Amino acid sequence: MSRDLDLHGVERDFAAACRAAGLVLTGPPILDGRFHRVPVDGSTSTRRNGAYRGHTDGVPAGYIQNHKTGQIVRWVYQRAQEQLSAAERATQQAKWAQQQAQRKADQGRLYADRARVLAAEFESLPPASPLHPYLLRKGLDLRRAVLAQLREDLSGALVVPVRDIDGRLWSGQAIQSDGFKDYAPGGRIAGGMFDFGPPDIRGAGDHLPVIVAEGFATAATLDALALGHVIAAFQANNLAAAALAWRQRFPHRQIVIAGDNDRFTRDPKGQLKNPGLLYARAAAEGIAGAWLVPSFSHPKSRGTDWNDLHREEGYASMLRQWNIQ
Repeated sequence: MSRDLDLHGVERDFAAACRAAGLVLTGPPILDGRFHRVPVDGSTSTRRNGAYRGHTDGVPAGYIQNHKTGQIVRWVYQRAQEQLSAAERATQQAKWAQQQAQRKADQGRLYADRARVLAAEFESLPPASPLHPYLLRKGLDLRRAVLAQLREDLSGALVVPVRDIDGRLWSGQAIQSDGFKDYAPGGRIAGGMFDFGPPDIRGAGDHLPVIVAEGFATAATLDALALGHVIAAFQANNLAAAALAWRQRFPHRQIVIAGDNDRFTRDPKGQLKNPGLLYARAAAEGIAGAWLVPSFSHPKSRGTDWNDLHREEGYASMLRQWNIQ
């Protein structure tokens, strides 16, 4: 830029945007162009459900996401924009686009290098037990083909591989007995999934729908119904990418997004928001598919996903909601 950049102002304004989105910062944000995970309002300090990425080259800008509420903010340092002439702004935008492309290419190489390491680490882990405490707590009796894809780490966590549609491992999700989830550091999640494969029924094939759900336990619960070929996308904001991969591979296949019903989630301003439903609907619209979220009949129910529905009301209620008697 032709004028001196106020770095303290950039940090201050970006931090304010992070906090407005519900992210909890313990110090100034790190504006190095990489993602940083942080806690969000209402979560324990060990649960890092917020993420941000910011940079100061070109026109300072950043990306902020609250995984708990689903809120996404694309931030640009307005004071820098206001100081530029139209010609300077156009030059900076072109430079910014070039830098973004370079960062994306660099990040792709980092992901590829990390994927090779994670794949070797994953294969060295022992097989998961069907009696893992998390599986028991969720009431899951996994098919043999599904269980064979899982591992346990040294801490006893269940490790679920995060692969692309071609089966290449890019990351892993570790799930502790109490349900706390975390991902392998440096792994790629965007576009990743866990593929449960076709159901164990005679004649199962391409005539059955692809069902894309959020979390592993939710997807495993749907897999037990044998209604289709189930995919876990791991998080709401990844439903669209996972579904799109299947649409591109199978243009005419029926795809159903089985979202969560986050009916109790509030945004930082205290307003009710339902990110599970919103992401499911958007993902379905993006691939000309269908979407469905669970409803709960018990007035005092706090359930939000298909596994909650199964444990509260059983498979019969799930089948009714899928219009299968």
